[in-house]
Amino acid sequence: MTDDRRYPAMPGTEYLMESECGLRKGGAIVSTVDLRPELLPEEPYTFAVERRGGAYTMEMSGVFAHAGRATFRYTRSFVQDGEPIWHYNQKPGEYDGRFNADWTWTGPGGTLVDRDTWPAGSAYPDRFMIGDPHMNFYEGSARVDDIRLYVPE
Repeated sequence: MTDDRRYPAMPGTEYLMESECGLRKGGAIVSTVDLRPELLPEEPYTFAVERRGGAYTMEMSGVFAHAGRATFRYTRSFVQDGEPIWHYNQKPGEYDGRFNADWTWTGPGGTLVDRDTWPAGSAYPDRFMIGDPHMNFYEGSARVDDIRLYVPE
């Protein structure tokens, strides 16, 4: 939510990527490390996502290009340095509406205003995706052979 964000009129649309070199904002997607798919399935990767204490933690372990066998773990608060993780609130009471806005889209067909993009009283359950969302850019396949969900009591 700074001046260098990807879409200035749309909070939460900037890419925020943590790495061993620090935080990178905006622009193209960068990676922390590169997987080595040619080593699979003999050398599997392990990924973990945790939501706890007002933050998400992501962890990945395996053999990576330019790094070898390693574990990388990054934690980011729901709102850190004034920048939110988009729609982090699972329950209405977790968010006060401070990042709500109207987004305006202008193009050859006219103007569209998307109102109340993140209002107070809203809630968004976590949904984690396994796989690659960019079917038009990449090809290949992956196999998940062990998945576990832990829910705190």
